[in-house]
Amino acid sequence: MNETTLLFGGSFDPPHARHASLLSSAMQAVGATRAIVIPARLNPLKRTTPPTAGALRFEMCKLAFEDPTAAIRVHDVELKREGASYTVETVESLLRRGLCKQGSMRLIVGSDAMRSFTRWHRFSDLLRLATPAVIARPPDTLDSIGAFLREFAVETGFADAPSWLLPLAPVELSSTEIRATIARGERPEGVCEGVLGVIAREKLYAAE
Repeated sequence: MNETTLLFGGSFDPPHARHASLLSSAMQAVGATRAIVIPARLNPLKRTTPPTAGALRFEMCKLAFEDPTAAIRVHDVELKREGASYTVETVESLLRRGLCKQGSMRLIVGSDAMRSFTRWHRFSDLLRLATPAVIARPPDTLDSIGAFLREFAVETGFADAPSWLLPLAPVELSSTEIRATIARGERPEGVCEGVLGVIAREKLYAAE
């Protein structure tokens, strides 16, 4: 039996409850037995680095995601690599290290990122290595991103694209409001105690 590994990348600045609940729901939806959370160093399309140092985001992700069963692990593969965080290179690195098997990987992709997928570095190679698990993010709905995936299938030749969409309600994953809440000196909702401890210790997101 081929075990499915779900890959979940992002800035995670900071990681919060919506990230964790989405990962759990997505693992169920694709039948994944394990997941790897991958904090990004640099988004190549935005060319901006997250406000918080990679080592601290890695620490927070371990506190927010990892579990005693080892079903979810956090990996610093992108944080240790110089330059932009190209997903195809990350997947290739995981394959070389034996952390994943080709044909068994699903990659969480937000609908906003999916709409620019053909701009991703070597996107066709990436699609041959890992199958997207697309989640709707506002303002997208399941219907709107479903229509886009049907068009994507026709335009790119990846006929199975419509099946990539997960039947999950649209979810907002931005950490912007959490950072703003902390900057106001208020306690944010949906952030676990361990992550709050790191934020307090390092005085992260405090107003200038």
